[in-house]
Amino acid sequence: MDKRLSSYAGWLVFIPMLFVSVFYLLAEDFLLETVGAGAILCVAVSIFVAFAGTKMAVRFYRPLSSKIRKRPFKLARVYIPFVFWVSLSCALFAVFLNILTSIFAGVSFWGLRGFYPMLADSMPAHPILVFFALVLLPAVLEEILLRGTVYPLCEREGTAAAVFFSALIMPLLYVYPQASMTGLLIGTVSAVMSYMCDSLCAAMAVHFACRAALWLGDLMTANQNFMNYAGIFVCILLFFFFICVYRSLRNYEGLMRDELLCPAKRGASDATVNLRRLFFSVGFGLFVVVFVIRFISMVLRYL
Repeated sequence: MDKRLSSYAGWLVFIPMLFVSVFYLLAEDFLLETVGAGAILCVAVSIFVAFAGTKMAVRFYRPLSSKIRKRPFKLARVYIPFVFWVSLSCALFAVFLNILTSIFAGVSFWGLRGFYPMLADSMPAHPILVFFALVLLPAVLEEILLRGTVYPLCEREGTAAAVFFSALIMPLLYVYPQASMTGLLIGTVSAVMSYMCDSLCAAMAVHFACRAALWLGDLMTANQNFMNYAGIFVCILLFFFFICVYRSLRNYEGLMRDELLCPAKRGASDATVNLRRLFFSVGFGLFVVVFVIRFISMVLRYL
C-alpha cells in the first residue's frame, strides 16, 4: 500500500468536490432567491460537512491515517515574523489580483463574491457572519484537509509534485473563473509555507489573510464615498505591499542563514513518475469529471 498512498490524494479531493457540487447544483436557486443569513449559513454548513467530514473519514480509516505523516499544527516562534509578513504580502497581492480581474471583467470589486457569487446580495447585510462563515471557517477546514492530509500524501512524490498538485487543486475546487487566480495564489503560497515552516498553522495564516483582505475590500468598496478615493487607496496598498515583500525576504534570509527552513524533498528522478500517481488515479479522474459537469452547468446557467 505504501507505494500507492499518494494516489489516495485524488480521492480526498474528489469527496468534498462531489458533496459541494451536488449541494450547489441542488440549492443554487434557493441561495439566489434567499437574501439573508440563512443562505450564508447553508453554504457554511456545506463547507463544514464536505471538508470536516472527509477529514473524519480519513481518521477512521486506519490503514490510511496510520501512514500519513501528521504535520504539526503549532508554529514555532522563530517562524512567526516570516509567516506574518508573507501572509500580509499574499493578502495584498490577492487584493490586486481581484482589482485587475474586476477591471478586466468590467465589474465592481470581486472580493469574496468571486468564491460565492450566489451570495452577492446576502453578504453586505451580514459582514460579521460572513467573516466567520466564509473567511475563518474555510481557511481552517480547507487547510486541515488539503495541507494537513492531502499534502503529506503528495509529498511522497517529492515537494515539487506536492506543491504543484496542491496549487492546481485550489482553483479547481472553487470552479468559478473569477476565483481561479486567487485560488491558485492561496494554494501555492499555503503549500510552500506549510513545508518550509513544517506547520499547518502557517498555511492557515496565509489562507485566512487572503480571505480577510477580500472581506475588508468588500466592506470598503460597498461605501460609495470610498470609491472616490480608490486611486489613492491602491497607491497606499502598493506601497505597503513592497514593504511586506521586503520584510518577507529579510526574514527568509535570516531563516536560511540559520538553516531553520525545512529542505525540499526529492521525488523520483523522472518528473512524470512524480505526478503519475497523483494525476492518473481514479479519484482524481472522478474529481475532474465532477469539475467539468459543474463548470458546464454554471456556463449554461449564466449564458
